[in-house]
Amino acid sequence: MIKKIYLHNSIFMSFFFLVVVTFTVCLIDNAFAYTTEPITDFTNNKSKDIQYTDNKIIFYGVEISKGQEEVVAIYKRNKIFEQDTGLAGTDQISDAYVVKDFPVKEMITLAIPISNGGGSCCMTERFITKTPGNLILTTIDSGQGVINNKENIANNIPIAVGIQATELLKKSNILKKVEYSSPYGMYPDYYIVFDSGKFRLAKPGEFKKEYSKTLSDFIQGIRKDYNTKAATPYIDLVETIIFYAAMAGKSEDEAVSILKSTFPKYKEAFLKNSTSSIYSLINSDIDQQFDAVKTEHLK
Repeated sequence: MIKKIYLHNSIFMSFFFLVVVTFTVCLIDNAFAYTTEPITDFTNNKSKDIQYTDNKIIFYGVEISKGQEEVVAIYKRNKIFEQDTGLAGTDQISDAYVVKDFPVKEMITLAIPISNGGGSCCMTERFITKTPGNLILTTIDSGQGVINNKENIANNIPIAVGIQATELLKKSNILKKVEYSSPYGMYPDYYIVFDSGKFRLAKPGEFKKEYSKTLSDFIQGIRKDYNTKAATPYIDLVETIIFYAAMAGKSEDEAVSILKSTFPKYKEAFLKNSTSSIYSLINSDIDQQFDAVKTEHLK
């Protein structure tokens, strides 16, 4: 059976700020709150499986240490990742935390959030998960989405990760075909499923209820904060509506109808072409299109 973990959308705040829409994770069939333990609690730990010193974390054979401007992880003498810390510094290694029974029962995960210190950009979070059989390294590229995932997990609230999903526009070639306005830079969100020992991006229709609500809330915000009768398309808004409609399991015709009712001045041909292009992209092997979530089984 597939164990579903979904990344729930961050609350729609205001379009007058840069909107970072995220994809978020929570176990939908577990009502309990997870226990997160700061890695610093494992200082002088009697068990050799998980230990922490000022410069190093040991997690089931993986050694994570800090250099001058980077954090490096070694497993069986092989480097499994190196992350630049930039202005944020290497001391943030102490921000790592351990979560038992995550992402599923009988697993334990070390979460290592690392920022490069460039304002709100960029955050990369790595999960090293001990399963009954092996170790799994998951890299989640948060981009500009800076979210307190430790607090979210502790309260069984969806954890969030930003993804630069404006790549949808570039990959679907829409930007080459139309004059547009893109003032705020939207980041549509994906849900994530833990399936067959790894995380993957959700497929259209897997979370109809969640995406339908997200779509409705998003459109309400647009009608409140934007001039929807303008003739020049807000391309990010169009793309985001199409994305949410597709993920909610709506047909292309339904998506076009929603766009027409939201933006009555936009040309129908543009709306249809945009919808067709993005639907084709989303229905392709989406994990191959984006590098937001990558999983490696350590040997």
